[in-house]
This record gives sequence, structure tokens and C-alpha cells, in this order.
Amino acid sequence: MEKEEKARNAKPKPKKRRLKPDSRPAHEHSCFCCGQGGELVTCDRKDCPKAYHLPCLDLAKPPYGRWECPWHQCSLCQSPASSFCDFCPSSYCREHEGGLLVPSASDQRPCCPNHSPQSPLDSQADLAKVQLKTEAAESVQVVGE
Repeated sequence: MEKEEKARNAKPKPKKRRLKPDSRPAHEHSCFCCGQGGELVTCDRKDCPKAYHLPCLDLAKPPYGRWECPWHQCSLCQSPASSFCDFCPSSYCREHEGGLLVPSASDQRPCCPNHSPQSPLDSQADLAKVQLKTEAAESVQVVGE
């Protein structure tokens, strides 16, 4: 009887608080444009893991304050994007999305006209363009020192 009475008068144990796992995805460790690592700027949008080299975005210096990457704006009109290329920052709003993204042959991921749907990752023209931008940015930094 005594145990039952103690149990009734006892204070309820506080429930252990479970920490919610961080739902924000980890940022990627390679540039979404060229696929290379290095010094990257990351998107501040809560659910976006994208990271970029400044030269790949034609930026001379890191953006100030809260910054959202170009993947979230239509590549044609800068409106909020609703369709996204899985291989580069190209994206399109509802008005411009019609027919611009096609499924890639290998895994059916959305692919924009900047890539060959047969092998979107093998676009040597894009890689060469990015390498030229990176080399130009590095030469400017060396000259400025």
C-alpha cells in the first residue's frame, strides 16, 4: 500500500527531449557547374545543398548577405523556377519550362539544352568553358598581388 501511495504522489518524470536531426541537407563539396572542389560559395536557401566556384557564376567576389543560387530563378526571366536541370544551374519557370527539359538517356533525370541527353556529364564544351573562367580568375588574382 505504501508503495502505491508514493507512486501516486510522485512527480511525473520529465519527458526526455529528442533533438530533431538537422533537416537541412549538407552542402555539396564540389561545384554544381564544373564538378570540381576548391573554394566554394554555398546557397543559403534552407533545402538547397548546391555550391559553386565564383568564376563559374561570373562573380568577382562572394555575395554579401543572404544569397540564393541561380538554380532557384528561371534562366530566361529570373522568375521563381519550377523545373530544374539536374546537371547544371539552368532552371525554368512555369511559363518557360515547356519542352526545354528532356529526360537523360542514362537515368531519366531532367536535362536542359546545354547538355546532350545521351551523355549530359560528358559535355566537354562546358568543362572547357569553366576551366577558362577559372584560369582567368586565377591570373587576375596573381596580377593583383
